Amino acid sequence: MIPPTNNRGAAPVFSPALEFNLPPGATPREALRAATREFESLFVAHLLREMRRTVPQGGLIPQGAGEEIFRDMLDQALARQAAERSLLGLADLLYDQFARQLPDQGTPAVSGNARELRDAHRE
Repeated sequence: MIPPTNNRGAAPVFSPALEFNLPPGATPREALRAATREFESLFVAHLLREMRRTVPQGGLIPQGAGEEIFRDMLDQALARQAAERSLLGLADLLYDQFARQLPDQGTPAVSGNARELRDAHRE
């Protein structure tokens, strides 16, 4: 995976974890719910970042790298809160769409991380 960079293409900045840990024994539906919430969080974070890029830079006090990192972290925290509360509803829409393709509730549990879930799906 290519590490994300700041708006100027310089050093890497705060990035959300693309892999989420699930408790051992999580069902495919729980994994799907976590994945769709994470996707909504990433989408909102990207939306906030792009919105900030439209605001003109400048002022009396120049901005430093620390401020940019803080803003990225703030955007990520806001995005996670929005996804947890399903403010956009994107996670719910995606879950409803993809849940139709999952087997019934009685399927065996999957183990605890996204990489194992992805590898199990490929087989």
